[in-house]
Amino acid sequence: KQRAYQVLRDGGDPRQAHKLLAKAVEVVADAGALTVLAELEMHNPLWRPRALDRLKQAVAIDPRHTGAWLALANYWSLRLEPDKQRRCLEKILLYDPGHREARHTLDLLGATRPC
Repeated sequence: KQRAYQVLRDGGDPRQAHKLLAKAVEVVADAGALTVLAELEMHNPLWRPRALDRLKQAVAIDPRHTGAWLALANYWSLRLEPDKQRRCLEKILLYDPGHREARHTLDLLGATRPC
């Protein structure tokens, strides 16, 4: 995982980072690695269903992993599913009511119900 993160930090080939992370999560899956891997996969429309599965696994492992919830919200935004996007953002606000990005995006979505 560390090598994959280093490749991404250094602006290296994202495909190489993807291969490294995919192997790593097969051995030990953690919410952070699954989220980064899913974010890489979301760039390829053919891999988006796999990205969704990884993000669902990430929030199952760590229900308070904000990065995973934000990535899920982004996924649903790309799929033009604002209700699902809203629910992901509301999950963040349940444990972090002051999260600015989640609150701001909900405001943009026209959220009418308080969390």
